[in-house]
Amino acid sequence: MIVILRAGWGMFMAAAYHISIRHLVEYVYRSGNLDRRFRTSGSMIEGTRIHQAIQANYQNDDEKEVPLNLLKEYGQISYEIEGRCDGILHRPEGTVIEEIKSTSGSLDAIKENTYPVHWAQAMCYGYIYCLNENLKNIYIQLTYVQVVSNQMKTFRKTVSFDELEQFLDKILEDFTPFAALQIKLRKEKVESAVQIKFPFNEYRKGQRKLIGAAWKTITEEKNLYGLAPTGIGKTISFLFPSIKKLGETDNQLERIFYLTAKTITRQVAEDTLKTLIVEGLRVKAVTLTAKDKMCPDCTTEQCIYGEGHFDRINAAILDILEHETLMDRETILKYAHCHRVCPFEYSIELAY
Repeated sequence: MIVILRAGWGMFMAAAYHISIRHLVEYVYRSGNLDRRFRTSGSMIEGTRIHQAIQANYQNDDEKEVPLNLLKEYGQISYEIEGRCDGILHRPEGTVIEEIKSTSGSLDAIKENTYPVHWAQAMCYGYIYCLNENLKNIYIQLTYVQVVSNQMKTFRKTVSFDELEQFLDKILEDFTPFAALQIKLRKEKVESAVQIKFPFNEYRKGQRKLIGAAWKTITEEKNLYGLAPTGIGKTISFLFPSIKKLGETDNQLERIFYLTAKTITRQVAEDTLKTLIVEGLRVKAVTLTAKDKMCPDCTTEQCIYGEGHFDRINAAILDILEHETLMDRETILKYAHCHRVCPFEYSIELAY
């Protein structure tokens, strides 16, 4: 099955780059070990419940779930940055930007600077709000809530607009090499998708019709269920028109997912991409594999790859994207071992 994903976070055209504040700061400020206390299976539901409970006690003139947007030029890239602030509190001493985080861990383990990424997210909101409202200073507040006990711990500090501006500039300085690489890769992908030709001298019986049906389905943004005999060339019949659509920049087609439950059909898809790459296609392809096959010996919450994972993950991502095209299981494992990062989490990041 092939799934087409149109542009979302991280979509860019030319030197423009669109990203959420959360994704921006997580890339730059994440560090330390893999920590699932903020990423449990029920964290979204629990997080929503806790946010609503805290926001229900806001004063009448306080604001909740406030969208904030910023257009900012940095390093020849036009950034469109946006996010949603949990709370903007209007107090006699000044305006407070509140960021609410739920955790299944102990609050005793959380100190003021335990999670710099949380401060970074709130400070980005603070910068945009100060810029919009022409404020010289603002309060930044982190509120942590334990999901079982509902106990809270709060940290607050005051920050000037100048400090916030310097802070955001440093974030963009650290993020721009990654953004520039993505822009470069997308340009190569689009240009090569326009130029790529069908890699075989002739079509098999029924294949041209199948390709046309796939093209029409993508163009009309509909779904297609195809039943075709073995040997017709189904994989190339769906992948080729999908890839050609990547060359239509006004279509904003961003990713293609090829989903299969069988190893042999996964191999066929990888081999088909290799054929197109030999013909001049410039794409990045990631094979996602089940966690138990990527990390068969992972039996504990922490391992040698999980410890310090986030200290090394950014360099690992840049390394493989700069040097590899088809990132299959073996390639991902090789780079994961080299950089000592969790192979499964690494593959998920590469897919994004």
